[in-house]
Amino acid sequence: MRRRDRRSAPPSFERLRRNPDAVRSPVPDIEIGSLRLSEADPDAFDHALDAAERARADRYVRREDRDRFRLGRGLLRRMLAAELGRSPASLRFLADAHGKPILDGPCPLAFNLSHSGDLVLAAIGRVAAIGIDVERRRDDLDLRAVGAEVYTPGEIAAIAAASPGGRAAVFFDLWTFKEALLKGIGTGFVADPRSVEIRIGPDGARAASARRSDPDPCAPWRIERLSVPAGYHAALAVLPHAVAEPSMPDVPG
Repeated sequence: MRRRDRRSAPPSFERLRRNPDAVRSPVPDIEIGSLRLSEADPDAFDHALDAAERARADRYVRREDRDRFRLGRGLLRRMLAAELGRSPASLRFLADAHGKPILDGPCPLAFNLSHSGDLVLAAIGRVAAIGIDVERRRDDLDLRAVGAEVYTPGEIAAIAAASPGGRAAVFFDLWTFKEALLKGIGTGFVADPRSVEIRIGPDGARAASARRSDPDPCAPWRIERLSVPAGYHAALAVLPHAVAEPSMPDVPG
């Protein structure tokens, strides 16, 4: 009898929750699912994807990009289906004006997805909006040149104030905080990333503000660092239901 491949079936969401290596949510009522590209079998999720998703996956030239997309959509479908009491394959995704996936029909859940390198993360919750971002740290990145295109003067000063050995960590922390927030707002980096500023207090507390914007759409957002494997940085941004719906911050002049 042929031994069944342990990776031939996708893990249930309950099994993902019980995984001791799973990425944990620091925010109550927010679920985070995580998968490693090196440990999961993208083929096991294909039955849940629709024709448009499979076609999009096939357009990726590199296999790892194709597999990250399949794993991400498969993971997100399993998480949403478990929470909504539906089958993963029954869910139909549309895209909003900025390309962010949304469910066709009423949905009480906000959700978001991110992947980088070997790691795929998805977040869902009964909140007004949610954003998640994961980045693999790159040693070949010109922090000064890239930072000038992404960070405000205040953020650049925060990176410069870190010790030489700690600047890359601050750079990628700020990147994930900022991108998680902008993804939650709905624009991602389509908006000028310098339109929002992230401040990290002495106690590690994070606050965000929209530059040249009144009232400030960023103030109610909660931004949290996620504990992820070494070599990665990740963040979660959450907008509670008690405040107004997200809107795009003004771009500084």
